[in-house]
Amino acid sequence: MGCSCCGDRVAVRPLIRGGSPMARRKGFLQQIAAVHREASRERDRREVANARARAAAEKELEREQQRRNRQRAVDDAEAERRRRAQEREARAVQKAIEAKARAAEVEARRIEREVQARTRERERAEASAERERLRAVREAQQEARRAAADHEAARKEQDRRHAEMMTEHVQDRVYRLEGVLQRRVVGAISAMSLSDSLPGLMALMDTAAEPGTSYEVLADDANRRLLVVVLAPGPTDVVPEHSTYKVRRAGGIAPVNRPDRERRQLYRNYLARLALRALRETFDAVEPGLLDQVWISVDVNAVDPATGQRGRRPMVTSKVDRALMDSINLDAPELDPGACVETVLRSHASRNAYEVEPVAPFTSHELCMFNIPGDQEESFAFDSRTDLLEMRPTDFEYLVRDLFLAMGLRGWHTTSSNDAGVDAVVVDPGEWTGGEVIVQAKRYSKAVERATVHELLGVMGEKHATRAILVTTAWVAPAGRRIIDANPRLQAIEGPELCHLVEQHLGRPVTIRHERIPPHWQTSPATRTSAQDE
Repeated sequence: MGCSCCGDRVAVRPLIRGGSPMARRKGFLQQIAAVHREASRERDRREVANARARAAAEKELEREQQRRNRQRAVDDAEAERRRRAQEREARAVQKAIEAKARAAEVEARRIEREVQARTRERERAEASAERERLRAVREAQQEARRAAADHEAARKEQDRRHAEMMTEHVQDRVYRLEGVLQRRVVGAISAMSLSDSLPGLMALMDTAAEPGTSYEVLADDANRRLLVVVLAPGPTDVVPEHSTYKVRRAGGIAPVNRPDRERRQLYRNYLARLALRALRETFDAVEPGLLDQVWISVDVNAVDPATGQRGRRPMVTSKVDRALMDSINLDAPELDPGACVETVLRSHASRNAYEVEPVAPFTSHELCMFNIPGDQEESFAFDSRTDLLEMRPTDFEYLVRDLFLAMGLRGWHTTSSNDAGVDAVVVDPGEWTGGEVIVQAKRYSKAVERATVHELLGVMGEKHATRAILVTTAWVAPAGRRIIDANPRLQAIEGPELCHLVEQHLGRPVTIRHERIPPHWQTSPATRTSAQDE
């Protein structure tokens, strides 16, 4: 139970039961008194213990304060000692700095003296070098003037040779136009019928055909006559636009335009010579008992102004008997081919052949009398495009030559046959990319292998050429293409691009009929056309 005076809880023994109430009350009071006495004694003991604890805490606090005071005194003494040490160190550092400053000042004065001495020496050396430089400049200027004079003389000589070479090239083309009749072939064909003689006749005429020309022949066995169609190149393909080349005062060469009348006359006579040659070769090749008359049509591929479509336009048409042809001497130097065709053969000849103005063609009623061989139906369907794979090697080389000249390159020079496969060397007149260009033409039906490309790369290095161009009717194998991609100075013109360039620069529609088209050609318009033709 709790004590009323101190609040502590004390144990109270239970009351003794029994006895009178008074006795029980008295015993209870005695018990409470005992509890109070016990609580008082306990309180005294606690006070004594608390007093002792407070005294001990005060002593401990006093001892801690004394210890702290002693430690503070030690720290103050250490701080003073450190301060004095720092002052001594600062004084030493200051002295060292002053000593270094004095040494640096001495060194600076020494360096200044050395710099002044070196400056004077350098000035003397620069003055000597300037005198030497001025002397070298004067000598270089004199040498430059001499080199410029030599270079100018060499340039003029080079331009003169270039002009002579280009003039010679143009004259060679004119000579080829005038020598068409002299290059005709003579041969006899043995056949049982006129139709049987057609393959041999075509082969004979193709062996020496003029560059860019092709032939088509139809037979009329009943009337003993042949229809010969000569597909001739256009006027700009065979007649040189320029007559000569001259050296300009400012440098380089300049072409001299051929008179318009001369160009028209050259092309008129060229078509007449083609007609006379085809007639003579046909009559000479076929036996008189099989052939009495030849119908001839010299056609040119051109755009019809009325329709805008490209097609064949007849320039010369004629019907010639054997006896009339035998009366003409084609080897006479006085022979005028144009007058012979128009007056002697009484042909229908274009009045303006240079502008590709056509004459009236043979009528379909007349042509229906001729038999078209089954294996030549596509050819006689008048597909005007030339298959580059069927061209003779010399014709293909002439085509590539005319293409590069039309693209602005100059000085086509054919190399020897054993010159590592190089067909020609041309000159690019460009100011930055100009120089000698090696050309190699490959009329292939299969891929150009890596060895050919590698060989061309080696020849380009040996000849110190600016570029090398591989022209092919096929394509470059992947290994060769990697060599070309790794060498910017190498260029390949494959089949589709070649067809596009020929039509763009020469105006001649051509095609390439391969049995197998490589995958990377499938997107080319020119190749899609060729594939459809197959």
